[in-house]
Amino acid sequence: MRPIFPFQHLRVWQEAKDLTTEVYRLTKSFPDTEKYGIISQIRRASTSVCCNLAEGSGRGTKPDQRRFYIIAKASLMEVMNLVVLSHDLEFLKSSDAEMLMRLGKPLDMKLDKLISSRGKPLR
Repeated sequence: MRPIFPFQHLRVWQEAKDLTTEVYRLTKSFPDTEKYGIISQIRRASTSVCCNLAEGSGRGTKPDQRRFYIIAKASLMEVMNLVVLSHDLEFLKSSDAEMLMRLGKPLDMKLDKLISSRGKPLR
């Protein structure tokens, strides 16, 4: 789909969308008993990363943007935690968990830079 909105041009949003797509793809094979557990939680958290980046990009002030970008980062941390748990519970193969972590790490670094660009550094 051709980008129409400004957030679609953000590389960090594109990477968050790719992570979300992979989360949805991989959780299709999780046990049905996790439909309302880890599947729902990890999907909502990954979607939250994209949504908060999009919403933040539409805010008029840097402090407003920063707040949404911080929420996106927190949601990313939730996703990464659920990846670890899913691997430990043997819902995710090691190669799939590592792939999600490889998608998450640069996204985390980009979020840090984006947040810092809107105010004081996180670390």
